[in-house]
Amino acid sequence: MRVFDSLEAIPPEGKSGIGGNWIMKQEDIAGLTADEIHQLYALPNQPLYVSKVTIPANTTIRTGICGPIEGFGNGGGLQFDLMGSAKSFTFEYFTDIPISEPLQF
Repeated sequence: MRVFDSLEAIPPEGKSGIGGNWIMKQEDIAGLTADEIHQLYALPNQPLYVSKVTIPANTTIRTGICGPIEGFGNGGGLQFDLMGSAKSFTFEYFTDIPISEPLQF
């Protein structure tokens, strides 16, 4: 899954769009609020949307635990880096992330 905060084809400065390189597992964000996702992945902005990502078999990706970033969040979430190859994957608009209620799939 990919969380992001802009639906524009070219996101404005400081915003993230649907086709970015950092993703996470659906089960790791299910039941979390937008603020909890923001803190867990130390995102620069509170996410507004979540998209499903289809990754082809045998794709090389990096994974690791998100560290804390001052002013963004405490980190601690397991994240995956598509290493610049996101343009070759399918990103589907999935849903808005509720601001004050847990995300349900």
